[in-house]
Amino acid sequence: MVLAAVAGAVVVLGLLVGFQRWSGDDATVAEGSAGTQRTEGTQGTEGTQGSEGALGSEEAQDSPPTTLAPAPDTEADSPPDAGPSEDPSAPEVEPVPCPEQYDEVICQAADFVQQTRGRPFKEFPTIELLDDAEFDQALVEDLDESKPDLDRDELLFTSLGLVPPDFDLFVAYQSLIEAGVVGFYDPDTGRLVVRGGDFDLYGQSILVHELVHAFDDQWFDLGRDDFEDDAEYGFLAVIEGNASRVEELWRSGLSPSDRQELLDQEFGALSPEDFDRLAALPPVVLNLQISPYQDGQRYVSDLARQGGEAAVDRRLDQPPESSERVLRPAAPAPELTVVPVEVPPVDGPVVIEGTVGQLLVGYWLGPDAADGWGGDRFAVWESGPRSCITVDLAADTTADLDEMEAAATRWVAAEPEDRNVETVETVDRSLLRVSGCS
Repeated sequence: MVLAAVAGAVVVLGLLVGFQRWSGDDATVAEGSAGTQRTEGTQGTEGTQGSEGALGSEEAQDSPPTTLAPAPDTEADSPPDAGPSEDPSAPEVEPVPCPEQYDEVICQAADFVQQTRGRPFKEFPTIELLDDAEFDQALVEDLDESKPDLDRDELLFTSLGLVPPDFDLFVAYQSLIEAGVVGFYDPDTGRLVVRGGDFDLYGQSILVHELVHAFDDQWFDLGRDDFEDDAEYGFLAVIEGNASRVEELWRSGLSPSDRQELLDQEFGALSPEDFDRLAALPPVVLNLQISPYQDGQRYVSDLARQGGEAAVDRRLDQPPESSERVLRPAAPAPELTVVPVEVPPVDGPVVIEGTVGQLLVGYWLGPDAADGWGGDRFAVWESGPRSCITVDLAADTTADLDEMEAAATRWVAAEPEDRNVETVETVDRSLLRVSGCS
């Protein structure tokens, strides 16, 4: 899934916090969410997390993470070379010089990022302050480059019944970014772009978030494209979760009155038309945009509390292989093992194939079915004029497979003539095969 990534450009979708506060209850962003819990004052948007954000504990919201000995790590046993110090008493980082042409607010934000991350930029990032027309043009260019990937996601979402058959994901994403994009960082070009040049508190929070992306890109190459589907989500969750974490630490240093002013600025930036556009979007579109920020922040903050900045660096260098590892990091190791599943047999030409992943299974079949996810493989194929999907799902236990089957049976019952579910046996396990046409 590349919905939130926008073809490798880490794009800032601002102001969803205002929409969440206006539109929903305190349980989830949408019914059937697989782990994206709504927290008051938290937004799943590039560059902005609410000042009461979801760091996982009140202690984490009020102070930088405590540095402890690194927790056992089955995916990466050692930090990358030249990692930042894990000693909380280490001397301050000597930041790279801030160019004279930049506003002092930019210099202060860059210094905060370098001190928090424990080392300097390799070079000071170039920051573009664009007027509205120039900024909108830069967004259009990024979005146009993403159209093939968004078309792929649209086909998958439609096949799973998550969006209507006539839904246009490209147009929907346009609406989403038009409702609140105020800045972005593109690792493919190194562009850090901010709308306008008036850095109120909201603008400063965006600046901190984007500077984290620039920092992490210099040290860990955020433009890597060797991840697919669920693994791509894992990479994105670490990228956005870390930027959201550092931004939240910046927010925690504000006075109570400044925090309230910041929230007011965020909420006030949404027009009534913006609310209407967001409310019209299918829940899955909003949820998939929010999760890398909100769930990712929770995941990365836990890493930092256990192992300091070096633990975060390890995950930027070697990201979690699945959304399950982000959503259920404390699950027993056997449950976090992703079972390899072959592409299921189909009755027509295959259009796309890949992995659905626990996150999207949760939006599709519900969180109870997703909790027992152990791996999957899907194929979208053509049957005459219709598009069909077949998904083979593995579960952690027999009980999990039964729960998954019950959820899939409910999905089939909604359109029984076009959908089917069955259990198939392989050499070493039982799989749930779910199919449907639209």
